[in-house]
Amino acid sequence: MTMDSPRSAIRLGIDFGSTTCRAAYVHPGSEKVVVPVPLPLDHFRPCFPIAEDFRSPDRYCSRFFPGLTQRLRREFQIGMRNQPTSSRQIAAELVQRAIQEAESFAGRPIESLILSAPVTLNDDARNALTQAITLSKLPGELRSDVEAACAAFRQTELGDSEHTTVLILSAGYTGAGVAAARVTPRGIRMLARAGDPAILAGNVLDFQILQSIMRLLQEQRILIAETQSSLTQWTLFRSAVELAKESMGDQESVQVRIPESLTPEVKGGITVRVDGLRFRELVNRHTGKALEMVNSVLEESGIKDAELGHVLLNGGTTHLPDVVRRIKQRFPDSKVHHLAPDAVASGAALLAMESGLSANGHGFLADDLEYLPDPVRMIVPGLVDFLSPLAGQGAATPAPVAVPVPPTPEQLELAAFKEKILSGHFDREAGELADLAREIQRRLNIN
Repeated sequence: MTMDSPRSAIRLGIDFGSTTCRAAYVHPGSEKVVVPVPLPLDHFRPCFPIAEDFRSPDRYCSRFFPGLTQRLRREFQIGMRNQPTSSRQIAAELVQRAIQEAESFAGRPIESLILSAPVTLNDDARNALTQAITLSKLPGELRSDVEAACAAFRQTELGDSEHTTVLILSAGYTGAGVAAARVTPRGIRMLARAGDPAILAGNVLDFQILQSIMRLLQEQRILIAETQSSLTQWTLFRSAVELAKESMGDQESVQVRIPESLTPEVKGGITVRVDGLRFRELVNRHTGKALEMVNSVLEESGIKDAELGHVLLNGGTTHLPDVVRRIKQRFPDSKVHHLAPDAVASGAALLAMESGLSANGHGFLADDLEYLPDPVRMIVPGLVDFLSPLAGQGAATPAPVAVPVPPTPEQLELAAFKEKILSGHFDREAGELADLAREIQRRLNIN
């Protein structure tokens, strides 16, 4: 093979993002051209929007939907292919496969790599990804996504001698990171940073929509079927919720179709609508918290608004219209830039070219963060409602839904009643419990 540069090996940048995994390298013939590696996205999704084999029978109403970067505790295992698999092992395999795909695509060996990951990683997750670098047997370092994104912006948007100060908000499936940085031709100097996996996290927003749907079904005593195929159907359900979130925009509402096999006792299946106004109120609450993080980072770094040259937005959640509007209300429109989806991978490749890489490097600091949403406090009244199949033409008129026979004692969700009673709904829940007690007694008398 003819080489177009004395340098035959390449340095790889990997974006181990919260939604997907991307890779890129700097072309050997030019220090300016970054080449993205075409990875099959279906095989490189660290967020794992899948249904798992939970030990609890209440798998369809799990308390949270953590992504892989939130599952990297040393002892954590995921039920996949009918066997427990270490999440750390999965992370290492993803990194190794990205390296192999890059070598095959570039036709060159990998010399070293930068692995970039969200600021919101806790200590366990950072250690796991550092271990993944070690297992690759390549010199490498772990860097934050905000630093890599700044490197990509410097390469594509700034002149060779230009200096600037930037603020970056990176938000994806597993939360938001904010950083202030000084960008110069010589490098990136991070001035302050913060991260919170509870804020503008795609998985939290998905959870809030889906949990509201489950509560709506629960109020009508509509049960989710427990069948061998329910895990697959649950995956489709989760995907439908995620699509509804992404397609909401400024619409009055969007529809979510519950797979019919999950609610077989309701003939014709169930479609619910997600209210656009309520969803945007939810997003605005998240964005308000993100702006509090922004103010905190600017205060810590000592940067005034007027001193900012650019405000960079990175990640899927930052594309929600209400997020963009709030950011542009806070900062001049001319300063706000959305980065390309491959910006972090490209920036990581550029950082790899500048770094004196060694095995087991770090270059990554963040607080030890942990988050478990409270499903009671996260309920958004009026966020979802039933859509009548008879309403036609997409009309969002609620209608009665066929209710199955009263549940058996084995199907009673006493934990749900407890949560309702603790949240202050005494009268209705007391009446429902009394009705259920009578039904149980009736069945016992029959038997």
